[in-house]
Amino acid sequence: MAGAKTALLWAKNSDTKEWIIQMPSNRIEGDITYSFANKILPNAAIELRYMHIMQQTRIPTSIADYIPPPNAYSLLNLDFSSDVAVGKKQISVGLTVVNLLNQTYRDYMNRFRYFNDEPGRSINLRIKLKL
Repeated sequence: MAGAKTALLWAKNSDTKEWIIQMPSNRIEGDITYSFANKILPNAAIELRYMHIMQQTRIPTSIADYIPPPNAYSLLNLDFSSDVAVGKKQISVGLTVVNLLNQTYRDYMNRFRYFNDEPGRSINLRIKLKL
């Protein structure tokens, strides 16, 4: 299964004809999911998500910023999920890797972009008990 979505925004102040301050950058996202099942891992799925955030070029000229908007960047995220039977109980487990390629980037909407890069690769384990 595959999916895609985009978020595009162009907004101006109708009085000053200037771009709105702190407007989110345009972005494109896509994902591919492969679902499979076997006796050990029923309802298993692997999902690869791609996200591209464009550089924000629509900024007000009347407001001085400390630094120019950061460059565009792309991220890959990977997610694995499945149900596992432990005795008579079902446990949902998942492992997510955010920023799989450990990309260095700064996000325009983050006020810390003036000082720090965004966090690098993050690995998250989820366990959900079904009682």
